[in-house]
Amino acid sequence: MASQPARTPKANILVIDDTPENLNLLSAMLTEQGYKVRSVTKGSSGLRAA
Repeated sequence: MASQPARTPKANILVIDDTPENLNLLSAMLTEQGYKVRSVTKGSSGLRAA
């Protein structure tokens, strides 16, 4: 059996929003499009993550 090659993400995206529902929606949409997504709820955490 041939194995499928691992998909490389298009890019890494950091999403910052204080509403968890927004983070979940954006993360799901971007992941579906092939992006690697990290999400945080605070701007200060986003600055550290960047």
